[in-house]
Amino acid sequence: MVSMSPPATPKARCVVQADAPLHPLRQQAETLAAQSQAPTEQDFHAMSQVQFQQALHELRVQQIELEMQNEELRRTQQELAAEQARYSDLYDRAPVGYCTVDATTGMILHVNLTTALCLGRERGALVKRLFSQCIFLEDQDIYYLLRSHLLAASEPQSCELRMVKHDGTLTWVHLNAVTVVDTDGALMLRIALTDISSQKQEKETLHQNQSLLKSEAFTRAIMDSVGAEIAVLDRKGVIVAVNQPWRDFSIANGLVCGEATLRTDIGTNYLAVCNASAAAMGDDPAQNVATGIQAVLDGKLPYFTREYSCNTPQQAYWFNMHVTPLGPDRQGVVISHSDITERKQHATALRRSQAEAEKANHAKSRFLAAASHDLRQPLSALSLYVGVLKGRVTPENHDLMARIEACCDSLTQLLTDLLDVSKLDAGVITPKLSDFVVDDFLRTLITVHAAEANLKGLRLQLHVCRGLVAHTDPSLLARVVNNLIANAIRYTQKGGVLLACRRHAGALWIEVWDTGQGIPQDKTEAIFDEFTQLGDDARNRGSGLGLAIVAKTAAVLGLKIRLRSRVGRGSMFAVELPIGRTHLATESQALETRSRPLRIGLVEDNTGVRQALVLALEDVGHQVVSASNGSALLKHLGDQTPDVVISDYRLGAGETGFHVIEAVRTIFGADLPAIIITGDTDPALIRSMADRGIALHFKPLHLESLMAFITQATERRTR
Repeated sequence: MVSMSPPATPKARCVVQADAPLHPLRQQAETLAAQSQAPTEQDFHAMSQVQFQQALHELRVQQIELEMQNEELRRTQQELAAEQARYSDLYDRAPVGYCTVDATTGMILHVNLTTALCLGRERGALVKRLFSQCIFLEDQDIYYLLRSHLLAASEPQSCELRMVKHDGTLTWVHLNAVTVVDTDGALMLRIALTDISSQKQEKETLHQNQSLLKSEAFTRAIMDSVGAEIAVLDRKGVIVAVNQPWRDFSIANGLVCGEATLRTDIGTNYLAVCNASAAAMGDDPAQNVATGIQAVLDGKLPYFTREYSCNTPQQAYWFNMHVTPLGPDRQGVVISHSDITERKQHATALRRSQAEAEKANHAKSRFLAAASHDLRQPLSALSLYVGVLKGRVTPENHDLMARIEACCDSLTQLLTDLLDVSKLDAGVITPKLSDFVVDDFLRTLITVHAAEANLKGLRLQLHVCRGLVAHTDPSLLARVVNNLIANAIRYTQKGGVLLACRRHAGALWIEVWDTGQGIPQDKTEAIFDEFTQLGDDARNRGSGLGLAIVAKTAAVLGLKIRLRSRVGRGSMFAVELPIGRTHLATESQALETRSRPLRIGLVEDNTGVRQALVLALEDVGHQVVSASNGSALLKHLGDQTPDVVISDYRLGAGETGFHVIEAVRTIFGADLPAIIITGDTDPALIRSMADRGIALHFKPLHLESLMAFITQATERRTR
């Protein structure tokens, strides 16, 4: 195979262009071509046609490859130019200033835009300028020292100095410099500049502040500006510094100790003053102020605080003292006095007011009890007479009789509410828990209130709740729910009242819904207070004790109460019921009240009430032995034992119903049933009678209620 050499045509082309100036690469190529062996004419004649075609093909391929390489070279050059542009942008806009300085001449060769902005100059004005000319004259030695170390050690060097801006102002910069060698072999300094003017200013400000804080004048100003009296004691308890409030108080008043006035100014041993004061006042040495301060000085306590009084010739003061150690090595303590005299005076006045309020409250309770008793006396007689007269009235007087009975009922309800509150406050009510069918319980309550609802044109409905059994005191619960239903009817003018029971949050709840006037959100707690009613006509709608009784009774039973209300839309009161465990029949069982003729001993010093009681009791078949006092009753009874003794509580000549019952029980047995009738609602009386096994029944009374109460008392003895 004959080696291929460039053909004659390209060579001739080179000859034609020989007169033109040649590129260095072209010159190098011409030299290499001349050194190589050129093909002869005989070589071309010896080539076959196939070989010649192959040579031409090879030339075309090489030409195409060369053009592709040239294109790749152009693209690479464009990318390089773009990268150089990006580098230039990053270099110019870097947050740190950069500049290149000739190591030999100290001339600036190049700077970025950040450096020019830092110095407030144009880049053109900095190039070819001595770098030292931009440095503040007093700091040039710092730069020359850095330069000498840099050239000697060839290791990075740094320093802080001030440079001069174009307007003559100074700016602090941090310099980081290294040495480099450029392509021509020249030694260069590459310097990075960081503007630290703001940091320098902050450090200077901090230094000034620290100096201020350490200054005695500053400390004095702070201590004097504090409202409390402050004193500093050394390790021995001697006062070494005080603020102006302490100084003013000490000079003006001093500390009264017996007949001497002790000063507490600088140089005084404060521990000695406190010990002398404690000794004069007879304080326990283990509890006085000096002991507490010494404990802080000795490291036994982290701090000490105490309230104490201080008497001066002008007045008595109260202070709150707080003692803290001075420094971690406890070379002394700082004492702070806060004047709490006014707070103490207010607390004393508050305690006095509370005592007066409690005294007034007790007086109110006594007055209420006494007034209740005095009101119940005639009302009891009136109620009994009405009960007797009711069965004898003629048909034409039925309406008048009903009105008289309604008036008696209203007065009775008011006094009953007062009694219920007194009994609940006295804590003498003991719940009798049992299981009962809720549906039967609610049907009974609906029956009680149906007539009242019908008179107002309201729908009173019961949502049937079959199969639910509750466990609580049904009698007390009935009092709660009755009050809720009565309130719902009283405050509802149109629509209706719904009574229901449902499960909620793991318990049963009796709910009373109404379409009444609703309760404002800010009144939902106040309505459970005693004598609280809402609305303009509140005085005409009950005693204001209904919801108070609900809350107190629910508390006795341990039940929760929920309330939801919207003004103008109505309210929902709910009472929680524990779920019963016993399966009960769902049919109601009527309670039978046994009644038999009884021999009753009666003591009442009020003639009218005694006559009314005798008439009422004899009218239902009982035998009554009555008297105005205990001795007369015993005389009339003789040796015949009564079935029950009934006595008014307050009798004449200082005698009470308790004295009567004790005398009768002494003769006829301690288990003799006894009832005291009273209008006194004093909680102490209620508790004392309950402890002695004496039943209390309160005035005024309906005849039916009195009969049922007597039956209950006598049956308890026969069981």
